[in-house]
Amino acid sequence: MNKKIIFYVQHLLGIGHLKRVSIIVNLISKKGLDITVISGGSKISSIDFGNATFVQLPPIKSENADFKNLLDEKGNKIDAALKKKRQELLLKIFNKIRPEILITEMFPFGRNQMKFEILPLLKQATKGKTVIISSIRDIIISDLKKEKIDQLNFILSKYYNYILVHGEESVYSIGQKLKLEKSNIKKIFYTGYVCEKQKKINVGFKNNKEILVSAGGGAVGKKIIINSIKASSLFPNMDFKWRIIIGINESNFNKKEYYKLAKELGGNIVFEKFSKNFHRHLQNCLISINQGGYNTLMEIISGRVKSIIIPFSEDIKSDQIIRAGHYSYLNYIKIIQENELSPSKLKNYIPQLIKIDPLKLSIPEFNGSENTYKFIADIIK
Repeated sequence: MNKKIIFYVQHLLGIGHLKRVSIIVNLISKKGLDITVISGGSKISSIDFGNATFVQLPPIKSENADFKNLLDEKGNKIDAALKKKRQELLLKIFNKIRPEILITEMFPFGRNQMKFEILPLLKQATKGKTVIISSIRDIIISDLKKEKIDQLNFILSKYYNYILVHGEESVYSIGQKLKLEKSNIKKIFYTGYVCEKQKKINVGFKNNKEILVSAGGGAVGKKIIINSIKASSLFPNMDFKWRIIIGINESNFNKKEYYKLAKELGGNIVFEKFSKNFHRHLQNCLISINQGGYNTLMEIISGRVKSIIIPFSEDIKSDQIIRAGHYSYLNYIKIIQENELSPSKLKNYIPQLIKIDPLKLSIPEFNGSENTYKFIADIIK
């Protein structure tokens, strides 16, 4: 197949959006489709995009969790010159490739800060016969203000042919929750959940003493890491090894604080930068302590990894709380609300999880990547 696809993705705070795209693109590209990923967030060398072509725009990131201030790679607020440069680059890439399919990750359900470059891209795409698709996670929370809903429906109606939701309608109905117009609801296709393929666990490698602590990209996970370091000192008679993953967005100030605290408490703690090894560590740890972002939670569920989840709650539109709550029926998952997190809570839950035998309860089929490929392949036949 010579027909071409462009997949635009902009991660602003964490790396979950980029990671999910990489899992989808990995499969699609290895199936022989010609796909180009255009990334507008911070450069992440540890994420693999398979056989896809990868294009990095001048990076833009969010200053913090309110997403109000966007910064360039040097930490300065973005200006008109950077916006124009990125907009021109996007159009240049599009005009060179002339794709049959254009996919925008999150937009127009999110990433409205990037309208300055996405809308011109959409306008260019509609001049030809390009099929335009929105690729979104399973849960999108809206404040349901009429003005925003009207705007969302307008953009979907004007530009988009399809909406791929990487989740299940029975769990969360995007169309109903966001009050989409009937014509736009008809564009929705639920792919099922996207998840890294499980590799056979090497029993010899299984570490029955390792507690893995992670907080996505690290931009908003300080509470989890600090409380985990403190909790490590509460098990003097247990030979646990605490592996703490430092996210790519973690500040140097926070890292110094973590190292200092760990040294003072003297626990068996290993700090490690986020890398491709995270997937292996997650599947082979005794217990995982994490935020329960989309990608991590899907791996936990599919691999039946005993976990303590502390959903990020500072963002009022946090999908993590809803997603974690839905899967709280699984006996190998414990949830602590962020405002209730403490070393003692962690201390209480860890022994409970160690004693649990994960029940083989009903879990989703993690075939989102395969279904996305089939959907796209059918379009470009």
